[in-house]
Amino acid sequence: MDLSDKYTALKKYLLRSKRVAVAYSGGVDSTFLLKVAHDALGKDAIAITVISPFFPRHEVRNIRSFTKSLGICHVVMKAKLPDSCWDNTRYRCYECKKHVFLTIRRYAKERGISCVVDASHKDDLGDYRPGRKALKELGIKSPLLESGLCKMEIRNLSRRSGLGTADKESSCCLATRFPYDEKITPAKLERVDAAERKLRRLRLLNLRVRSHEDTARIEINELDIDKVVRNRRQIVDMLRNSGFKYVALDLQGYRQGAMNEVLSWKKRR
Repeated sequence: MDLSDKYTALKKYLLRSKRVAVAYSGGVDSTFLLKVAHDALGKDAIAITVISPFFPRHEVRNIRSFTKSLGICHVVMKAKLPDSCWDNTRYRCYECKKHVFLTIRRYAKERGISCVVDASHKDDLGDYRPGRKALKELGIKSPLLESGLCKMEIRNLSRRSGLGTADKESSCCLATRFPYDEKITPAKLERVDAAERKLRRLRLLNLRVRSHEDTARIEINELDIDKVVRNRRQIVDMLRNSGFKYVALDLQGYRQGAMNEVLSWKKRR
């Protein structure tokens, strides 16, 4: 199928659902999915955002602004995560997704909505994603994936739809900043979030501050490595003021699922 066919298939899928609750995070994918659902179903498409301690705080204002601009019914709820999420095992994403989507599904059911959708897409199949298991167990649908759309195609369609998120950097929960089996605490989350907020002032692309106990490992787009080196003294001061003792630059640059690399290393041993 070409891109237009995939878009048509997506819209037909949503129309068949009649009423949907979209799990909305404010990222490229969920924003596009919500826009298409709203175009297809109008008031029969609602957005549900579950804010947990792992949710980046800077996203909250943007998501409220977007749904308000389109007149979309948007419910924002807070979730207290189970202890298993804070333990940060390799199954953390499964435990977190299951808790979050149980919350979403419960609310949707109270509103008489049986179809809950998320914004997983074709590219997500190429990485370690234990959260997919939770979605399947709970009967959560993934229209973008079922329509065969990948990230680049979603960006292209977002651009055609006039969405400001078309070129937005990929964003994910703050828990992905920590290596598996390093226990996560609210203080560690705040330290990482504060560090990334400060570094964004330098307009670095694909920024991630990975936390390794007292060390901050910076991942950024390879094109920005020279910029980091030029501003290294300022960056060291920023991250030390955020609570880190040591600051390192990852010379491989940003790559999706960097914290999952250790899983493949363990398999080779």
